[in-house]
Order: sequence, then C-alpha cells, then structure tokens
Amino acid sequence: MINLAPHDAENSLQDEAATVNGLAMDYIHIPVNFFKPSERKFALFVDAMTESKNKKIWLHCAANMRVSAFLFRYRRDTLKESTATAKLDLAKIWQPLGVWAKFIS
Repeated sequence: MINLAPHDAENSLQDEAATVNGLAMDYIHIPVNFFKPSERKFALFVDAMTESKNKKIWLHCAANMRVSAFLFRYRRDTLKESTATAKLDLAKIWQPLGVWAKFIS
C-alpha cells in the first residue's frame, strides 16, 4: 500500500501503518503536501512503484486527487502511455488546477 496523504489529513486512519502491516501488507508512506507537490515526492513514488513491480498495490490519499495526479504522471512519464489515455482516468476524479496543473504538465 502506498499512502500519499499526510497522517493529519482530514479522513486519515490512526496508526494506519500498524493496521496495514497487521493485514500482512507492506506500508509505504510518502506524505505529499496538497499545496506543494514536489518532484522529490514524485521520485519517491516512482521508486516505490518500481520496487512493487508485479505486486498488487493499493494507492490512496485523502480524496484521490494526489493519487490520480501522481498516477497520471507515472503512467505518462514512466510507463510511456499516451497523455490522452492516462488523462481519461485523471479526468474521472478531477481537473487539476494551480500547483497541480503545473505538477502534471
């Protein structure tokens, strides 16, 4: 499991790592500030996805916005999917604005 939300996110679970580990799942936490997504956090995400290759992965954040933007970039930049194809799923969640529009461009 990869969690992109900070631990203090509105709908976060208390001690999520222990809960997930108790279910025999790996827990990777990459807290992304919603107002300041960074290339460093994206690089950590790509590393986590690469390390989890050939495994089922549950990605989540507080409202699916961080995840959808990170996954869009991962699909486009790492997996080399077309922008149009990757954007179809992103558009089901939201239309990134401001710092997020810049982050995905």
